[in-house]
Amino acid sequence: MKSIIRYALQTAGLLSLLSIAVFSQQVKRSPFDVQGYQMDVQLDPVENRLAATVDVTFSPLEDTRSVTFELNGSLKVDSITRVSGGAAPAAKGRPAKPAAAVGGGEITFVQDQVGVSDLGPNVRIDLGDTVAKGTPVTLRFKYSGVLNTPNGGPLLNKRLAYIGNDQGYLMYAARWFPFHDYAADLATADISVTVPGGFQVVGASDTAASNAGGKYRFVRTQPALIGNIAYGKYVPKTLNIGGYEIQFFAKPGSDQLVISYGETLGKALEFYTKKFGEPAMGKRLVVAQIDDESLDFYSAPGMLFISNRQFEAPREITGERLQREAA
Repeated sequence: MKSIIRYALQTAGLLSLLSIAVFSQQVKRSPFDVQGYQMDVQLDPVENRLAATVDVTFSPLEDTRSVTFELNGSLKVDSITRVSGGAAPAAKGRPAKPAAAVGGGEITFVQDQVGVSDLGPNVRIDLGDTVAKGTPVTLRFKYSGVLNTPNGGPLLNKRLAYIGNDQGYLMYAARWFPFHDYAADLATADISVTVPGGFQVVGASDTAASNAGGKYRFVRTQPALIGNIAYGKYVPKTLNIGGYEIQFFAKPGSDQLVISYGETLGKALEFYTKKFGEPAMGKRLVVAQIDDESLDFYSAPGMLFISNRQFEAPREITGERLQREAA
């Protein structure tokens, strides 16, 4: 009898878990399309801290009162303000529980930094009133947090966002900005990044990246998967191969490998261009060396991250991998 009861309890528990999983997969969220971002980002390498003010412009794909953005769980939202698409007061943070309906156009939000839902860490926003399908809305997010471990990101044992003492990087996949629809919702971007003196900030930009007093600016006028940034104390080197400008930002002593890697990438890009046409990223590729706590390679439109170990212990397979990354 005891074994029957134990079996029944185990079965009930399993069914409960499956029910929760099915429920999480069936969560209905209002669809929307992000058009563009304007970001003002401050990096504090000593404190491993990022602080940002980000304006996100989007349009709902159906009439809705609420939208949900993903956001790295290590980042805490301080406020959300609706700056266009109808005036509304600044948001007030609430505990992670369902928000009560409010009237008078007031915005509220609920942040789930743990990621208990099927979406992972996210911010659910009540816009205060119903926004008609296709109506552009701009929300201003102010948030900050420490980024020095994989915690809060999509991978358990690899950092995709890191603010370190001597180097750092922010990858699109890290969800370090209000994020929507992985690899599908392309957007324009105007990103300003401020770092202390002595560091260089690099990233892809449709126009030449600018630096005014330690404030670097990167602009994407064509919709893309945006938000790929690295900083460090680099020895920059620019190569022109196969009609492409390949900008390397690597550590001192990597000159020979930079030339070899640049030739491999340039020839691969030239080959693919002849076969498929010019890529959407244009004719400039930024390559940044990062630490070994992240991925060996990470490709983004106009930018490629390569880990230290690929420079310190190059292997024959690296050439093959670079060709695939170029593709």
